[in-house]
Amino acid sequence: MEVIALLAKHDLGRFLEAAFNGRSEDHAHSQDTRPIQRQHRLSQEEILNLVKQYEAGSTVNRLAHTFGVHRTTVLAHLDRCGIKRRRTLRRLTDPEVETAASLYRDGNSLKTTASYFAIDAETLRREFKKAGVAIRARKGEPIPEVP
Repeated sequence: MEVIALLAKHDLGRFLEAAFNGRSEDHAHSQDTRPIQRQHRLSQEEILNLVKQYEAGSTVNRLAHTFGVHRTTVLAHLDRCGIKRRRTLRRLTDPEVETAASLYRDGNSLKTTASYFAIDAETLRREFKKAGVAIRARKGEPIPEVP
């Protein structure tokens, strides 16, 4: 029975070739094996701890890292526990967006302007998009067409 189970899991040709050449069956399959994904299932105590940390202000990404799970797993646990998610807070106020737009129009890059406000350039780009501020093409990229 054990032999049948082994043969059912593996390519029979490689198994037989390995047997005839005096190699172990494991050596014959070393080329096509994938590492086994180990799932970490959180215990009830860990889930309660996760919820407590989230309610205390920890972010979903920080919790995912702390508990060794994917961020969607954290969100699923929070949903199952009936925990309302926090809204993403805006990083800049409207006056700050206007100031940033002025700096950007004066020739500063997105990255330089964003660093002035201690935010990421992508965050600033999103804020500019919402505010209707035109984004210049990066060096070497074609100028985007205006619809």
